[in-house]
Amino acid sequence: MRIIHTLPVARSQTREVSLRLCLLLALGVATGCATSKLTCNVQPPKVPESYEHRFLLSDPKMQEVACRLYPGLFRQDYSCTDLVEVVCSFAAGERPQDPDAQYGPAALGGLTLFAIPVAFVRTRWTNTVTVTADSLLGPRLIGTAPVAFAEYYWLSVTTPLGLLVPPGPIRGKTWIERMPAMLYPAYRNVETEAAIHAAVDMLLHYPRLQHLAQEQTIMRGNPISNREIGSIEAAIVTDLDSRSLPTTETAALTETLRADVFKTGYFVLLSKADMQKVIEEQKFSVSEHCSSAECLIEMGRLMAASFAIGGTVEQDVSGIFIELRIVDVRSQRSLATAETHLQTDSPLQEEALMKVLRYVGGALLKNYALVRAKTGRSN
Repeated sequence: MRIIHTLPVARSQTREVSLRLCLLLALGVATGCATSKLTCNVQPPKVPESYEHRFLLSDPKMQEVACRLYPGLFRQDYSCTDLVEVVCSFAAGERPQDPDAQYGPAALGGLTLFAIPVAFVRTRWTNTVTVTADSLLGPRLIGTAPVAFAEYYWLSVTTPLGLLVPPGPIRGKTWIERMPAMLYPAYRNVETEAAIHAAVDMLLHYPRLQHLAQEQTIMRGNPISNREIGSIEAAIVTDLDSRSLPTTETAALTETLRADVFKTGYFVLLSKADMQKVIEEQKFSVSEHCSSAECLIEMGRLMAASFAIGGTVEQDVSGIFIELRIVDVRSQRSLATAETHLQTDSPLQEEALMKVLRYVGGALLKNYALVRAKTGRSN
């Protein structure tokens, strides 16, 4: 009789099938993927090609990201008169997660051995972006904006179907990153990028940006010129004329201008006391509003000076106007002028007025140095 041994063969086949199943399961786990999708309600604004202003963020890291997102719009060139330095910050909102919302997807994933991808976690939060800038009146609020985020995880373990984009509404800018086998990515610079997009949108629509750029240019100052001009001339600085400012404030502004003129080394200045002494000796009647070229020339003749420097400072609720001039007493003509008309939301305090005056005074002395460098001496 012939005996057939079937049990060992059956066991061998069972082991082979089990081994294949294990290999298939291992391959499935290895190919399992997770996709993470983050959406927000901010879209990158479109910057006009002829846009003239440039921006500088006070935070170096945000400035670096902004230069990458908007090349040419963000720069660090303080010589640019249209440069606006701003502070952009965002307050991160809370990120609550609802554990109960994960039970359904987890159960569905378990029934399918996670072969079919399921949305595993869903988180929503809102950051508040704030943009401010320094001005002559102090910190100025450009605007605030909420930036809403929604984050989705789309997971499969035994199949690569997790590479598919998870479902859900897509609003605005969308970031998608894929990682293998349940390793969820950390979004790099996403919140920073969204904050910069929101900040740029606020800056592009800010109606007083031109005035803000002018104020910041004044605040950065106008360095006193040190150009060689030849001989040093005798000069006087008359009291600044103002119908809107108190006498004490006007006198303080005049002394500031006198000090800046003296620092250049261009002139030998007659002191205020000496000027008053000459006026009393000559019994000369000085007008309270001596700012015209004719009055300055007459004052210069009386003081035996070659040049006379003076001007006007006026301020009201709409802004400030400053006009300064240097006249050549001998040739009886105006040699250099500088002025500014700055619109402000409210009257400036004395310290801010000093900054504006020094800026205009610096421009006046630069113009004078350019004229003297070209002519050698006005005729």
